[in-house]
Amino acid sequence: MADPLRLFLYKETRLNTTSAFPGATITVRLPAHAPSQSHSRNSQRRHQPAEVPFAEDETAFSKRHLATSTSIYFRINHTYPRSFHWRILEDGRVLSIQSADLSRPPGIQHDAALTLRLVFPNAIRPSGIAFADTDSHHAFNLFVLTKSNDLYTIALRPDFFQRPSSTDSNVGDWCKTFLPSSFSFRYPHRLVARNPYDLLVSLHDGGLLRLTRKATDNGALWTETFFSEGGWGGSLRNLIPWQSGHTIRHGNVNLDPTTAISIAFSPASVSDERQHMLTVGLNHTLTGWNLQTGKIDFRNDLLNVERQPQESLKYLIDPSQHALVDIVDQSLRAGSDYYYVVTYSPVRGGQFKFWAATEGERAGQIRLQDLHPEDILEPQPPSLDIWTMAQFKVSPTEEPGAMTMWILWKNNTVYQIQSLRFDILHIMQDWSRPWTCTAIETLRDEVFPAVSNAEPSDPTDKWLEHFFYPGRYSEATLDTSLSIYEQNLNVQRDPASRTTRSLKDRVCSAVASSVTLSRISDGEMDFERYRIDTDVQWRRYFRIVAELDKQRGEAIALAFDAFWGMPWILTTDMAVAVRECNDTEMLWHSDWVLDDAQELLRSRQAPHMLKDFESLEIIQMASLLKIASSFRDCFTDSLLFACSMMLKSEILEEPSFSVPTRIKSFYERCNFAGHVSDDDYDQLAGSVNELGGFKGLTTELFSDVISTISKEKQQTKTDVTLTTFGERVLVKGAQEVICMNSRILFDLLMLLVFVWVEEYDSDPKSSINAPELYITLLRLLKEYDVLKWLAKSVRQEASRTDPASMERQMTESDSVQHLEQARTSTLLQFPWVRMWKPLWLQRRRTLSSLLTESITHVLADIGLSNPVDYDRQVMWQQRTLLRRGNIDLAAQFLRYQPNTSWSIYIKGRFHLRTSDFTLASIHFKKAAFNLANREGTAFALNETDDLLLSTDREYFNAGLPAYYSHIAELFEGEKSYTYVAEAARLGLQFISGSNDPENRRTRSTLLSRLFSSSVETSTFDTAYSALLRYPDKTLQHKDLDKLLTRMCTSDATSQLLSLPLLSLQNEAEDILAAKCHDTLSVNTGPPYHRILYAWRVKRNDFKGAAEVLHERLQRLKAKSFTRRDPQNVPLMQEYLLLINALASVDPGQAWLLTETKTGEGGLMRKFKAGTGKQSTAKRKMVTVDDVRKEYQEELDRVARIENNQFAFGEGDGDAMDVL
Repeated sequence: MADPLRLFLYKETRLNTTSAFPGATITVRLPAHAPSQSHSRNSQRRHQPAEVPFAEDETAFSKRHLATSTSIYFRINHTYPRSFHWRILEDGRVLSIQSADLSRPPGIQHDAALTLRLVFPNAIRPSGIAFADTDSHHAFNLFVLTKSNDLYTIALRPDFFQRPSSTDSNVGDWCKTFLPSSFSFRYPHRLVARNPYDLLVSLHDGGLLRLTRKATDNGALWTETFFSEGGWGGSLRNLIPWQSGHTIRHGNVNLDPTTAISIAFSPASVSDERQHMLTVGLNHTLTGWNLQTGKIDFRNDLLNVERQPQESLKYLIDPSQHALVDIVDQSLRAGSDYYYVVTYSPVRGGQFKFWAATEGERAGQIRLQDLHPEDILEPQPPSLDIWTMAQFKVSPTEEPGAMTMWILWKNNTVYQIQSLRFDILHIMQDWSRPWTCTAIETLRDEVFPAVSNAEPSDPTDKWLEHFFYPGRYSEATLDTSLSIYEQNLNVQRDPASRTTRSLKDRVCSAVASSVTLSRISDGEMDFERYRIDTDVQWRRYFRIVAELDKQRGEAIALAFDAFWGMPWILTTDMAVAVRECNDTEMLWHSDWVLDDAQELLRSRQAPHMLKDFESLEIIQMASLLKIASSFRDCFTDSLLFACSMMLKSEILEEPSFSVPTRIKSFYERCNFAGHVSDDDYDQLAGSVNELGGFKGLTTELFSDVISTISKEKQQTKTDVTLTTFGERVLVKGAQEVICMNSRILFDLLMLLVFVWVEEYDSDPKSSINAPELYITLLRLLKEYDVLKWLAKSVRQEASRTDPASMERQMTESDSVQHLEQARTSTLLQFPWVRMWKPLWLQRRRTLSSLLTESITHVLADIGLSNPVDYDRQVMWQQRTLLRRGNIDLAAQFLRYQPNTSWSIYIKGRFHLRTSDFTLASIHFKKAAFNLANREGTAFALNETDDLLLSTDREYFNAGLPAYYSHIAELFEGEKSYTYVAEAARLGLQFISGSNDPENRRTRSTLLSRLFSSSVETSTFDTAYSALLRYPDKTLQHKDLDKLLTRMCTSDATSQLLSLPLLSLQNEAEDILAAKCHDTLSVNTGPPYHRILYAWRVKRNDFKGAAEVLHERLQRLKAKSFTRRDPQNVPLMQEYLLLINALASVDPGQAWLLTETKTGEGGLMRKFKAGTGKQSTAKRKMVTVDDVRKEYQEELDRVARIENNQFAFGEGDGDAMDVL
């Protein structure tokens, strides 16, 4: 017998329950019960953010990360935060709570993104958690019953989830404990809260304990009141082990058959005298307790059947069941019905009953009326497998009489959620129709990576991409799996590596260390065996990860947000949002048959789905998707790899041939003819018979399917802001849509290429316009390739450094935003999803529907479908990556950049950041003409505050000189002076002869940069040429000094002497003279005296040259070590050079004026004049004969020293001491 046909209207979006970012988990240890309630403030420690401890094996993982009980509490007061996801961990000793709101209203600045971990001294009882809203919209109450019978009353404030320091106050101020005396001889089974001041506890003996307190009490004192059918004797009976009364063993307690396992309260809209508590007992009985009198108003069998006492054992309910009754606050029959009750009997096949609460026989009494006494309302299981109904919820709709039932089915660790929309008064007509189902995530449905021999890459890359795809596995799952993997291999684990190395690095190292690169028989390395062995090890690690992840996906509870009409599934380690399918998803997942598809959708109140198509069109579209998918499934690994590579080249490279030629080339280069067998072709031909053969594959059919994927960009205006949790939901949903749509588009393209070449290539009357569809599919595949990259690429969010943000961070250093600086996110989440404004305050639809619509709009608003928007948005993303320093991601993203001038410029900026200055220069020059002269770049300049400074904008659309001035500035910032000079030269080539101020400024800037860069690169001829063209004489003199200094320090004296200098000759000589004047030592540093000497000799100024030499000679003689060195060759050379210089002067001019006192600081008057200073020392005339005489005396002195003839005493010249 085949499984029933299913209609999938909903799809799950799974979220890991890990903290939003590091440091977002606050651990608070609660005190044990103390009668005095005097918890000293000094005993409370400051609660610091702390992460969950590492789990080294499967047992520790289950204890620390897999919840034994979980759900979502939705506050009645619609304040923020309103939804709270709670989980019980660590063998019941830890209660983890975090906000599950998708958005926050205007005016709320801080995101409630903290996770609160409450650590109890004793384990929490199963079913010992209850929440209740307080009268104040600010706080709400949490009630916890532990196994030590302590009742905790905890007042939770919103700032507990917004500011880490909010829990630093004395815990005793917001956490009170109470020990009910009744628990000394009775065992509690279930705790429920009617309101913050009224609690009900079902007891093991069938009784009920009511705990009440005054509104002014803080929870340290409660009043105990009993509701019991059997009185005290019945209460004591089950405590005596030798009594013969029948009980049901549950845990360590024997439960009476009358024990209440499911409890509900009448709606608040009912008057006080009609307030009731409805309980379902283990004995298959529904009981109504009047809360005013404490008496039983009614008791009914769950199936409204009279049974004999001996049959009671057959209808006992498992004590683990807890969701057997639900209340619907609606009245359809005026004056008759107060509300409706829905019960479920899990006995045998399971059956629902619908009851109306009506007026009883006496005032204030309520009785239940079976609305369908003759009908058997059994739910339809999802398949023929064995399923257990775990929980259900019923909610009214806006349509009178219409309600929606949600059922959570379980089959071991597999679950399914179904829904049915029905009229409660005429239910059988709807009950017999197919129930709508919820499709599982396509991301989780993917098999592990397949490694093909056709792929040249190492399997490690594919496995890492699989494991570390954002949101697929939790970090704890991968880390614990790594520990188990290493234990299986007996690898010694280094505990310090967890803090010093990333998880990805540790996983790679562990797998690589388990594989050895061996040699084949001829001595060569066996790389193929190494590749296979590496893949085997990755598969071993994958099996461990998959097993742990399977445990994380076991469903525990179904929660329903009545305000937004959205169900949630809570698993052991995940929260699953149930959203509506979009059109494509519904076509893909549902089992369409030849029924009225539109009528089927309308009956499920989904008129907005596939509203533009008739029933036959919907069936044909679904068939096309199935045909394309089946055809792709028959591909070999080699064909699949070839098609993927060919597709990349098609979407990323500029086409050079016509579209029909490209389609044929695709077919031939992938070798479809060699890979698609005859059996595969026959299977395809048989599939298309549903559409009337290959002629049924029309352009219109393809276009209809494509139209469900391609959506137009829409503008949204709202002040609502997504929360961190809401961002994660939208990102995960978007990842799912991207993954599925990418696969569908790929399948359609493969089918189109194969069918058109095989069937219609030579048929001019073909029913399919393959070239048009080919271009459309490639455009969409290119869009989704970018979206896939955005969805999987992760980076760490850097904190903003603008003054306003820094000031705000200082004032909000205790807020969640302060901690968010260290979190990582996908590029899809930040900035695209974060910038988007949610829709759910604009339209009154269920959040399940609005969530799907929001995901569609987020992807559409990225703006990649339109070619113009594609270029703009891709460039914006690349600029953002460059601005934030994400160079690795920017390198990957280069392949998506369009071939526009602005894109080429951005590529130049990228290569500039990577110090590849040659490529940067090539790209800058390639983009120069259009960016400098074309008005079309204005759109880019309006959006470049993230990359261009405001002062940089003036360089664009202002001519080539201004553009190249900007490029020179960029290279100058990177100290790449060769390309600074190149850009400056190019800018000067295009500068006009106009003398307007802007032109003069640009010319001056370019000349200055050309000069500076040429000096830095020792290209002195170019620097000199630029210097001569300086219009500013002051700047020219300053840079001339810089040029001469650099040439002197770079041993470029010969090049300096060859410079004509023209009008700058006198200035250059004065600068060199000043350098000589400022030189402190002639033996160190640049030889300015020698250079000035050579300079003057070059220009036949022998007397001036002699003056420089004489000054240098006096400085050398003033040095003590030169006087004592008999082999002082430089001193002798200076004498000879000076004599030769004076001898070259006209005899009448062969003299010098020198100061009478010379020394290290003594200078000639000419030097003083060069610096603008006046000398006060006396001067004397020195002739060539005087120099020759000094030279001879120096020779004689050296000769005496060499002959050991030393002078003693205080002589004027050669006197020295002998030791």
